[in-house]
Amino acid sequence: MKSLQKFLLLCFFIGIPFFMTGCDDDDDINGNETDNVIIVDSIIGTWEWVSSIGGIAGNYITPDSIGITKIIDIKPQSIFEIYQNDTLILSSFFGIYPIESIITGDTTQAIVIDDLDIALLISYISSDTLILSENCIDCYSSTYIRITL
Repeated sequence: MKSLQKFLLLCFFIGIPFFMTGCDDDDDINGNETDNVIIVDSIIGTWEWVSSIGGIAGNYITPDSIGITKIIDIKPQSIFEIYQNDTLILSSFFGIYPIESIITGDTTQAIVIDDLDIALLISYISSDTLILSENCIDCYSSTYIRITL
């Protein structure tokens, strides 16, 4: 009987590390990997900036109002590129991770760009529209439309 107790105790101590490391709930906001894959698949592409709103005064800006065009190209190799007036101004690796929104306190998916010190919250995504929001108070949310080159 003592050998059975020792065996069960040994199984308990060996098994606990496997159970503790096997359940990782931070894969994405819903706790499963498939949602993250769906977001990555749907965000890949070329997006043209159409407007931004934000700042303490709630400024609304467009390419026409400030004389700047912006394209973001999100590549399947986890490369995030920004073009301003047709000139490449940033090329960096990115990842999509769950981030807590400073505004709402909710956890949402965000694009974290390696060479920038910001996370862009994915506020909305559809087949043709992407809204990215900076994760700070009085910051900007920018709307992009998908384009084909």
